Amino acid sequence: MASMTPETRAKIAITKMIHALLRPLSAAYSLRNTPAPMGIGKGGRPDMMLILNGHTIEIEVKSAVSRGKPTPLQEQWLRETFNAGGDAWVVWGDQETELGWLKDRLLEIYRGEGVPSLKLRRINAL
Repeated sequence: MASMTPETRAKIAITKMIHALLRPLSAAYSLRNTPAPMGIGKGGRPDMMLILNGHTIEIEVKSAVSRGKPTPLQEQWLRETFNAGGDAWVVWGDQETELGWLKDRLLEIYRGEGVPSLKLRRINAL
């Protein structure tokens, strides 16, 4: 069995954190992991799509280890989501600062606070 990449581990950690945060709140949400297109569909789709209380959130996950950046196509997709009234974020790995920011933002949306946001840069660069 092949070992997981840092990005895959981060996606799993983020998915678990979202479920652990929202399930106890009995929040109305749907979380989908977006598979990479294999010659079909539109490239650039973020890794995760979350709908929380009717609010769309697109999340692109990058490895904190590789210091990856969103591709121009991914950034375009995130900007389109934001311009349409949704939240669009890039989250780097499972660092405490990134997960803490993500958790705080999800709670704001759950409580109906705040306005849509676009996050394309790290909270704290390594």
